Formats: sequence, structure tokens, C-alpha cells
Amino acid sequence: MRKMLRRLWRVAVILIIVFLTGVSGYLYRDRAYRMDIGMKEVIVDAARGQRIRVTLPDSSVVYLNSESSLRYRQDFGYENRNVSFKGEAFFEVRKDETRKFIVSTEHLNAEVLGTSFNFYAYENEQFVELSLITGSVRVETSMLPLRVLHVEPDEKVIYDKRSGNLKKEKANIRFETAWLRGELMFRSEPVENVFYKIERRFGVRMHVSGKGFGSDLFTGYFAYD
Repeated sequence: MRKMLRRLWRVAVILIIVFLTGVSGYLYRDRAYRMDIGMKEVIVDAARGQRIRVTLPDSSVVYLNSESSLRYRQDFGYENRNVSFKGEAFFEVRKDETRKFIVSTEHLNAEVLGTSFNFYAYENEQFVELSLITGSVRVETSMLPLRVLHVEPDEKVIYDKRSGNLKKEKANIRFETAWLRGELMFRSEPVENVFYKIERRFGVRMHVSGKGFGSDLFTGYFAYD
């Protein structure tokens, strides 16, 4: 009887070892699979003439303006909340005290917990701008020498790509967020820039007869929605 019990015990131990080995292998493969999936990027592009609303896994919302792109990993929200983008976007960030929300662009990075702000970072524009609506934002330059500014509501950060100058000033929120309401607003802007922004917004090409007025300044707005 004792010999039989010992044999049964040995068989049970072997079966347990085989089972645990199988489970460990499955968990390892499952973890490796999830890590591989998590490393892949989600890319959202707003083509010329488009505006797109994106809801992130943490319920934060991003509105992309024309010719803008947003990138984030598929495991967004598990360990961090990092996104990168170019173009123009309005962020409504869901507050989470345990995980900061970080927005990276080529020249400026913004770090927030829960807030709303407009980020203007087109690659072919001289200036990068961040205008804060609510909450608070820590802005840091992406290139050396590193500079940091803390932004409060109704303030605006401007980065000059040519000079590397970073400054903060009072924001005109209505002007900065005009595109969200279906408006194009211009303040003393060269006419050639006005035409280009109209082309970008509506996805069209404009042909202008005559020369010599492209550098003239234009102030006004267009409502298109």
C-alpha cells in the first residue's frame, strides 16, 4: 500500500511539474505577445481639408486640425500616457495623478496631469505655440540647451525655431481656438500665408493672378462651418 502511495505521489509530482512548465511557457509567450503588440504604434492622420476627433484609451480627447498627425503606442495608459504629434491639435486631458500625460513634438514637449490646451507645431512654420485653457502645463524644449517654462491658464508659450528663443505671453484664447469653431482668424499676417492656410484647411489649391502683394498684411476672419 505504501509503495503504491509513493508511486502515485511521484506521478502526481511529475504531472504538477509538467503542468507548471506548460503554464509558465504559456504565460511567457502571452507576455511576449502582449509586449510585442504594446510596442506597435497607432497613427492617426488628418489629411489636408480634414479635422478629426480622437478618443484615447484613458478617455482623453484630441482634436486634430488639417495636415496633423498623432502617434501613440497600443499599450498607452498602462504604464505611461505618452503621445507625439505634429501639426495643430487641441487636447482635453483626463486627470490622472499617477500617470502624467506627455506630448512630444520636434521642438517642444508638454507635461500635464489634467488640462486643456491648443498646441500649434507645424513642421513648415517658424513658430511652435502652446496656449493653455485650463489646468497647468510644464513646457520643455526638446533640444539643448534645455529650457523649462510653467504655463498657467490664458498664457501662451512661443518657441522660435530659428533663434531658439522661448517666451511666455498673454494668450488670446478666442483667436488660438478659432479653428475648433470653424473659423480662420488672421492678425497682420502676410497675404501669402493667408492663402496657404486656406489651402490647408479646405484641401484646395489657389491660383492668384498678379504679383507684388504676397507680403501685404491681412487682418480678418472667415467662418466656414
